[in-house]
Amino acid sequence: MFCLNCGKVIPDGAKFCAACGTPIQAEGENAPEAIKISEPVMPAAPVAPVAPVAPETPADAYAAPESYAAPVAPVQEAPAAPAQPAPAAPSWSPIPEEPQQGKKGGKSLGIVIAAVAAIVVLIGGIAFMARDKVGHAIHKTFDKPKDYYAYVEKKNLTALTNGTGAETVTKVLDQIKSENTSITETMRIRLGSRGKDFTALAKSAGVDLSWLDSVGISYTGTVKDTQMKLAFAPILNDVTLANVIAMLDMKEGQAFLSIPELSDKFVGVSFGDAYNYEELAEQMEQIYGAFEEMAKACPDAEAVEKLTLKYYQIVMDQVEEMQKDKAKLEAGDVTQDCTQLTMELKSKDVQKIVSAVIKELKKDKDVKKMLEQFCESMKDYDDSMDSEEVYNRFLEELDEAEAHVEEIEIDKIVIEVYVDGDGKIIGRSINVKKDDESVTVKYGVARKGDKVGVEISFKTPDEDSDVTIIGNGTEKSNKFNGDYKLKVAGQNVLTVDVEDYDVKAAEKGGFSGSITFKAGSDVNLKELIQQAMRGGEDSPVYALIANLEPQIRISGNMTMDSHKISISVLDAGSDIISLEFEGSTGKGEDVSMPSSYIAISADGEYDEQELKDYVKSMNYQAILDNLRKANLPEEWVTMAEQYIKQAMDEID
Repeated sequence: MFCLNCGKVIPDGAKFCAACGTPIQAEGENAPEAIKISEPVMPAAPVAPVAPVAPETPADAYAAPESYAAPVAPVQEAPAAPAQPAPAAPSWSPIPEEPQQGKKGGKSLGIVIAAVAAIVVLIGGIAFMARDKVGHAIHKTFDKPKDYYAYVEKKNLTALTNGTGAETVTKVLDQIKSENTSITETMRIRLGSRGKDFTALAKSAGVDLSWLDSVGISYTGTVKDTQMKLAFAPILNDVTLANVIAMLDMKEGQAFLSIPELSDKFVGVSFGDAYNYEELAEQMEQIYGAFEEMAKACPDAEAVEKLTLKYYQIVMDQVEEMQKDKAKLEAGDVTQDCTQLTMELKSKDVQKIVSAVIKELKKDKDVKKMLEQFCESMKDYDDSMDSEEVYNRFLEELDEAEAHVEEIEIDKIVIEVYVDGDGKIIGRSINVKKDDESVTVKYGVARKGDKVGVEISFKTPDEDSDVTIIGNGTEKSNKFNGDYKLKVAGQNVLTVDVEDYDVKAAEKGGFSGSITFKAGSDVNLKELIQQAMRGGEDSPVYALIANLEPQIRISGNMTMDSHKISISVLDAGSDIISLEFEGSTGKGEDVSMPSSYIAISADGEYDEQELKDYVKSMNYQAILDNLRKANLPEEWVTMAEQYIKQAMDEID
């Protein structure tokens, strides 16, 4: 017996289907729920099918699927009658319910469609992510060398002009013009462990500075609409001694001053009738406008890219041949497989290129527009920046250059460009030869796994003028570490150590990491210092300075919104002294001007007794306590206290 709901076999006598739970009605009830059919028996030889006895229920309920092609005797539809036992099925096969067969076929088709769709999406996603690689591979394989060179130059120039430089300038200008901004900045000079040794020199002169760790000043400025609040605070050994708060109401022409540690009262100064806010606002608007005009004068990245690519193409149109080869770029200790593009130019080739560029510049409307924009932005500050006159002078210079094009004489210029597997230019070399002498400028950045090699060189016939920067490092998780040497005439004069330099932060115009500069292995800095101090060998200063191994380190992080940077002078890795900067920018807060204050008019008139009472009411004890917290010697605090008392007595 089979279940009509799910088609599973049901044991005789069962009340429910074990697979789906459908109740099984007994024989003789009005609506049979299950059908008894004989178990399938495979015949020994093909025989004609036996026609089934006409069922009491509609024949189509037990019809074989359309796919079955065996002949069946036609069945006459019988009139309705009381329920009878289910007919015996043909011995060759059970007859499944047609709707159930249809459901199974639809589900299989849906799975197939879903699988195909998933494959299409996967392939499309891979193609989208790898479109640059695929495009580069196509150009590299099928382009002529000249066309391939034009392609990689455009690809790399687009990446360069899509940087954040323009966005950074725009954001700075917006902050300058904004009337709703806040700026905080703290600057400290901090003595390191080696710097403490120098304070001992002061003690030998009778001054004890052993307590001194750092001095600094903090600043907070808030601008909201036409009101401004500024706060300055001296800092000693990381203790804020006092706050000086200045407030300005530009619209009303009033300024207020307060030192909260001394008194909660303000002194207010009126600018008087001579002050005109409208004129000030107009002047400020002119300043802001000047910044905006200067920003507009700078061509945007798209314009620069378009113009540069245009002249690249002009140059390449004059080049007759270019060679494309497989090569290896060596930089530092790293070698990378790449494609090398080489073009060799003679004097006539260079003359053709220069002549074609000059002719295009003379009629280039985009260049003319850029010059005019720049002149318009500067004409209010420089009377000579008349756009028509400047452009005419520019054309005259081009005419002068064009007249001397044929005087260009060289033996040859060999230009090499190194391209990696992704189409990125990883190195260039330009060699100019004339009269058996040559000048070569070359740079390369080779990568192999996490390793990165860098080499930049400038070589001339005079070997004493040769300059090379060479080094090796690693880049992992966007953090770069490496050591570099600056060589002049083959001598290592400077070493640069880079630690945890954040590549992504640099791409966004920021900085994060540490860079240390120190004397190269071929420079005896200690000897140079001793020579400079010759004659003072007996002084205690000589003993400290003559044996120094000075280094300079820049470390910290910086974004457009915040920064924490330290510039340190070290001795063999130990801090001598550091200059620290820490600050941030944000939105301005509401500024509330004081409702009561000691008034001073624009003419300098004030209530003398009121001002005396204000000074006498000040609580200087808070500042004296802060000096003690900062570890200032007690005798110095006592001395300051005596000066304050003497000043109060003079007021009386």
